[in-house]
Amino acid sequence: YSLENLIIKETTVDWTLCKSDHAAVISQFEKKIKKNKVTHTFTPFLNSILINNTNYLDIIRNEVENNLSQIPDHWNPHMRLEFLKMAIRTAATDLERKSKKERINRLKWINEEIDYLMNVRQETDEESEDDNRIKLKLQTLFTIRNGILDEQGEELALKAKSKWYHE
Repeated sequence: YSLENLIIKETTVDWTLCKSDHAAVISQFEKKIKKNKVTHTFTPFLNSILINNTNYLDIIRNEVENNLSQIPDHWNPHMRLEFLKMAIRTAATDLERKSKKERINRLKWINEEIDYLMNVRQETDEESEDDNRIKLKLQTLFTIRNGILDEQGEELALKAKSKWYHE
């Protein structure tokens, strides 16, 4: 322990400890409670995948156009610019959050379906028509799942390239 991380809770002086002219100083320490400090805030940068997708770009464009109509006439150009930058960031981060949540839910559903079909397949006869349909459905689900995982991998690779990317 470092003394910087401790505070003195109580200190007493005891002169009766031994037969000398020195006193015993007894101190009780306790740890300082660390406060969660926010050292700085991060400005979220736009994910370029959102801008490359035309559907996402249209949603962001509609959101920005909607926010443009809310700007009062008395604002100077700098205030308008800052407002629009925040509107774009908000729309993009909301859209990214929704798409990420949808992807996670879809992946979760696919994994549950795969588990269910694997259990059903163990109970069916290997030569039956049901087993062939289950195999086909499993192949489809594995292909979809691999596509989602590839998208996530590309997104992580993009974030790893960007030195200042914050989620």
